[in-house]
Amino acid sequence: MVEGGISPGEILRQVSDVAAVNAKGFLANVFVVEINLLEAEVKIEALPVQEWGEYQLQSPESKKEVFVQDVDRAMGTPFVIPSGNPLKPQGRYGIPSYLVYDKHFQAFTKEAEEVKKYLYGRLNRTIAVELTEAQIDEIANKLHEITSKVYKETKLLGLIVLAVLEKDGPFQLHETMPLGDSSRSYLGPSVMHKGKHLVADLELVKERFWEAKLAEGAEMGEREGGEVVCYFCGHEDRVVSSYCKAWRWFTPTWKCPLPVSMKPEELVETIALCPACYGALTYGANLFNKLTKPLDYWLTKELFSPSASAAGKEMSRRGNPESVAGCAYALPILDNFLEDEDDRLGFIDGVRTMLGRKPRGNKMDVHLGDLTGFEMFLPQEMDADEYRLTIMYYSGDAGRGDIHLRATVEDVMPSVARQLKEITGNISDFAVDLAASLQYEVSEKYQGFLKRRYSSLPYLLTTAYGAPYTWKMLSTVMHRGNISRRPFLSNVSGRMNELSRKLPDGFHELRSEVVFYLSFSEFLKKYSDAVALETGNGGYEWMRDWREFQGMVAEGPMNEIVINDPEELGFAAGHLVRLFARQYWHASNGNDFLKHRVMTFGSSLTPDVIWKRALSRMDEYARKLNMKISDDLRQRFAVVLMEYSRLKNETHKERDAFMAAFWAGYALAK
Repeated sequence: MVEGGISPGEILRQVSDVAAVNAKGFLANVFVVEINLLEAEVKIEALPVQEWGEYQLQSPESKKEVFVQDVDRAMGTPFVIPSGNPLKPQGRYGIPSYLVYDKHFQAFTKEAEEVKKYLYGRLNRTIAVELTEAQIDEIANKLHEITSKVYKETKLLGLIVLAVLEKDGPFQLHETMPLGDSSRSYLGPSVMHKGKHLVADLELVKERFWEAKLAEGAEMGEREGGEVVCYFCGHEDRVVSSYCKAWRWFTPTWKCPLPVSMKPEELVETIALCPACYGALTYGANLFNKLTKPLDYWLTKELFSPSASAAGKEMSRRGNPESVAGCAYALPILDNFLEDEDDRLGFIDGVRTMLGRKPRGNKMDVHLGDLTGFEMFLPQEMDADEYRLTIMYYSGDAGRGDIHLRATVEDVMPSVARQLKEITGNISDFAVDLAASLQYEVSEKYQGFLKRRYSSLPYLLTTAYGAPYTWKMLSTVMHRGNISRRPFLSNVSGRMNELSRKLPDGFHELRSEVVFYLSFSEFLKKYSDAVALETGNGGYEWMRDWREFQGMVAEGPMNEIVINDPEELGFAAGHLVRLFARQYWHASNGNDFLKHRVMTFGSSLTPDVIWKRALSRMDEYARKLNMKISDDLRQRFAVVLMEYSRLKNETHKERDAFMAAFWAGYALAK
């Protein structure tokens, strides 16, 4: 992308911050000073303050207006929003365009000397601009005058541009405005030459911008000659130190490995880069920054919550966890892929589309935010398996180089991502339908809540397996690996067991766990059938669709009831216990059957407890309360008791599967 395929203006747009959301305030007040060095007598004039953009309604329904910057104009004066103290000059400037903060304005309005100090600090760090002290004095006076008129003691941001007109310089005088010319951008009408316009040549601006970046690296050393070699490509000529702001993305730790025995200006002796590699590193780091997005806050809370405790998850949701950011990018597998011009242009269009963030209405673009947890979509150009996705997660403050890498998922095939996206979309619909079967009414708000969570792959995996395993499981799923069902059953069963002690008050939370249990089981089944390289359920049969199985247990002919494993046995037991519990509640004047007869003295529910205190003693409880239970229900209980005897040993081994299914059958019984 650096060496061929995109225009200088687009490179400037991507490596600078002119298009950033937080840049718009600076472009609402632009101060251009025209400095003509082309004539014998140097002339300096300030243009009237400009707005490089326009105010627009925030939305068609809103009356609030927001400023939207004109990025095409700003590309001629690229700037980087500082990550350190914004009041101090930072780095190197390729073009004399400087950001102005409110405290600067306060100082400027007091006296021109403050403007002069501001300019000296930045001009000393600007490439190829030389002005005399008298000229800087005059510029300072002009800026003092014009900023004093604008500043009204309200918070203000701005941009100062010194449009130096010189031979072969990036700023030029043109007869016409550069409308539709992508190689130039418009600074404003000339004050000294009426009818002419100040224009920036973007190719020259780009060259100055890269030279400034190289100068930043050269602050820690620069070497030239036949004996110097680039660390990456082996090029022998000019190299600079690699210790720039982009370097933090290259090192595995946030502290750069600086040798203590060397002076800062000698660090070029450690790792040095040629201009091309240095530019590529800088460019890549900027793209990485622009593709980075924070994970949804609700999801971050889930990522840090314990999976085995219902109370722990609830407490975690009230907390304030550390923010986690994610970035995803696609690269071709083969090195020679980009040698073909069509492929190269397709790659460039794909990156450009990913940077644009907003889907362009192409149905072939795949939105992958549900898989990654942050806003991201894969454009059609990168949808083929000639590409591989890399997804990274980190926390910390990137601006300070304080980065803590949490996970990297590499070599994800786009086709696998597409399949997973389709499955999670189906699971969210499945969860909504299931919730409707559990409750009489599911509001639109609750439907939205369920869809957001159950379409999120990180949410499904972290709730099923726990926070310590989230990233590992995410990597396994995206690489079509085999995942065990046992830890998921253990966690969901543990949460259900904890909630069951609060019955009947905690029944709503218990139903939510039932939704998760059946929905994630459905996800695993679909994943195993369609995506995983190894299919099956670890040697066990999948539990049949709950509607089909419930129909057989509740209404099917007695001789056709077939129970395959402990999980189906648990579901059948839960269904019949709930039917009995309803009659028990009426006959006992409102006593909860499980709490009153089965889970006595706060004991935990186990398969043996269900067998001994519930299934085996139905007739006894019915006689004591003079309940009339139907012969059909009595016979179905008998079938389940016989199946329990047959599957007793397996049930002890698969206790968690039995209990999770028991609560599902109990909650879904009509």
